[in-house]
Amino acid sequence: MEATHDTSHFGFDYTHSGEHVTLLPYARGHYSRDFLYGMWSLIEAENDWPSIMWEYEPSDTPISQHGDLVEWIHYMENPFDQKALMLVQDNHSKRVCGLIWFNKMKADSAHGSIWMSKEVRGLPHVREAVKLGLEYAFYARGWKTVYAITPWAIARNLLRRCDFKELATIPEVYGRTTYLMAIKEHDYGQRRPERSQKSH
Repeated sequence: MEATHDTSHFGFDYTHSGEHVTLLPYARGHYSRDFLYGMWSLIEAENDWPSIMWEYEPSDTPISQHGDLVEWIHYMENPFDQKALMLVQDNHSKRVCGLIWFNKMKADSAHGSIWMSKEVRGLPHVREAVKLGLEYAFYARGWKTVYAITPWAIARNLLRRCDFKELATIPEVYGRTTYLMAIKEHDYGQRRPERSQKSH
């Protein structure tokens, strides 16, 4: 799915490009009317809902409700837990290859999540998307701390490589060991000039 965008109407003009991906802010009314359905279709096609919605109880219906369209829209547009959604666009194909979103947003912190298509996992796109997402969080939104919670060891390891610290290991959350991770702006900022030099 290709993302067409005009960020000048979003209250702030923000896009951020790296070598492999570009982050674009999503705002309702500025993308096609079925855009969230398109994002749902990408994840549904890869049957990857456990990666995103791991906090769930199995439904007792003949067809699983886990990650169905109703749950997805409710999750993304929940007025009691608003999301700041960013689209990850592949610079080569111009197609959306992932999503980053922030929730539990406070004045100085937020919780971050990422989903990347299986087509780009293991490629530099993933770590670059995390890096750009943190730059958005720290330098566009002004948050001082970004938290992440995951039950997946592979996701925890990715966050470690992106300078997150493991704050706690919580056993038996929905039957899984869960990792609480965090990164502070001053820790990320201390490494930013070195990374900038390497990118040139």
